[in-house]
Amino acid sequence: MVPFNKVIRFGFKKIENIGVPFFNFILGFILSVLFLTVGMLLLDSIEKINKHFVLRHVFFKI
Repeated sequence: MVPFNKVIRFGFKKIENIGVPFFNFILGFILSVLFLTVGMLLLDSIEKINKHFVLRHVFFKI
């Protein structure tokens, strides 16, 4: 009969082998969505600032 110890170690190794790449995939996906969102918000705010200054310059001849 196989000792219970070895069965548990074997089970953990199987879970570890499947779990680590899956965790990396999820973490990478979350980080990429976060960076894309922050980048889009940053570009949007820069665009609003530029539009504001361009309109002031055109209409008020500053």
